[in-house]
Amino acid sequence: MKEQTTTASPMRVQFLGTGGAEGVPVVQCECDHCRRAREEGGRLRRRRSAVYLRLPHYNLLVGAPPEVREYVHNYRITELQGVVALNNEFAHIGGIKEFEYWQPASLDFLSVPALFRQIRREYWTERLRRVFYVLPLYPNTPMYLGPEFQIWAMTLSSQPATFGLMVQMDHRKIAFLGQAPVERLPRLALQHLRGADAVVVGLPARAPEEDIQQRLQHLHQWGQDLNVGQVVLSHVGHQAPPHDTLEALAAEVAPSVHIAYDGLELAL
Repeated sequence: MKEQTTTASPMRVQFLGTGGAEGVPVVQCECDHCRRAREEGGRLRRRRSAVYLRLPHYNLLVGAPPEVREYVHNYRITELQGVVALNNEFAHIGGIKEFEYWQPASLDFLSVPALFRQIRREYWTERLRRVFYVLPLYPNTPMYLGPEFQIWAMTLSSQPATFGLMVQMDHRKIAFLGQAPVERLPRLALQHLRGADAVVVGLPARAPEEDIQQRLQHLHQWGQDLNVGQVVLSHVGHQAPPHDTLEALAAEVAPSVHIAYDGLELAL
């Protein structure tokens, strides 16, 4: 996928990490994917997933995995106004305590209320309470954070409760679905997704390699049916093919599906 770096764009999206919960390479794993990632590095390596959104007057971090301190330093993230949590798994929010020392001590923390209660029970500290101002994201209800800028949590499943994120700036929209299966999304979520400029989806945690081609073709057709500008595949685990194999396969059978990698930057 060609990186877009148009400076006039009101929305810039940087993928800080694009791996699954285990990252790639996995500790002590000697599968072909992990071995290549360990030896060759580059786009074959994947850290746990997180995204940095840069918008006029408001920059947002989606996820705070255990590597978040490394991301802040390596990607020189100095301007940040908010952090979004979409689930309470360690791979998604396990690095939140790194923000205990954030300066200036004034950040928004956005999450669905029921989810935040779990995060508060498992991860919250007195220092975080002083740093973050908690803003509730009520499912399927837009929150306005500035002129022409709105954000909302989308209900993707009720059992178990699973949420995605939609960010809209002017007339541009990007959605993050995590690893929710797109073929089982509720109708309201599909209505929100229709016409989006980009939708970021994940591979199932244990997708068999022989099913990948079929999965890519399905994502391509799904995006076409919803008039989505581009479907971006992230949350790629070590059991999936390596980046170069995925990229070549997508180019062959799913031209509207793009394979994200750590450091990829898009302008919408």
